[in-house]
Amino acid sequence: MRVEKEIKIPGDLKVSVAYLENQKCLIIENKTDKKFVLVSNSLGLLKKQRTLVLKATDSNKGIENKLELMRSAKSIETEMNVLNKKYRKKLSLRGLGFRMRVLENTEQLDYNVLELKVGYSHLKLLRFSSDIKIKIVKKTRIIIESLNKVKLGNFAKEVWSTRKPDAYKGKGFWFKYEKMKLKEIKKK
Repeated sequence: MRVEKEIKIPGDLKVSVAYLENQKCLIIENKTDKKFVLVSNSLGLLKKQRTLVLKATDSNKGIENKLELMRSAKSIETEMNVLNKKYRKKLSLRGLGFRMRVLENTEQLDYNVLELKVGYSHLKLLRFSSDIKIKIVKKTRIIIESLNKVKLGNFAKEVWSTRKPDAYKGKGFWFKYEKMKLKEIKKK
């Protein structure tokens, strides 16, 4: 009884097979992280371009091999999905004349620049690494994406802190689902 399971390798992931002390190990990596998945020795591994093939070949243990194959395939697929997931934060900029734009780097350095015009007498320039992607929608909405959740959160907080929301008029950066009740302006 020969059982096979094909797993497609998504996106920019790199997959390689290694042996650690007589144990098969599958190494799955993206630009920032690396995961190791142990695979049973009774299973065969074959990599064809962007597809990974798991084979159970021992005919004496039919059902046990099939269960082992399904368990290994499920764990490999979940690790691939975790590494391929992009995290995203959405910010909107409220205020008259406030704008932003991304300056792509031309000098082959490892960072780009986000230029912010947020009501100061000068422009605010924020550097960010190349593993963070920024999309600007309508000059006042920004979508920040990254594979690394920590870097994404830190950069989004840095952008937000350049112009925190004003408690009276609401000017500044707002996270998409942020709710804040504005204070009433005092009258004389």
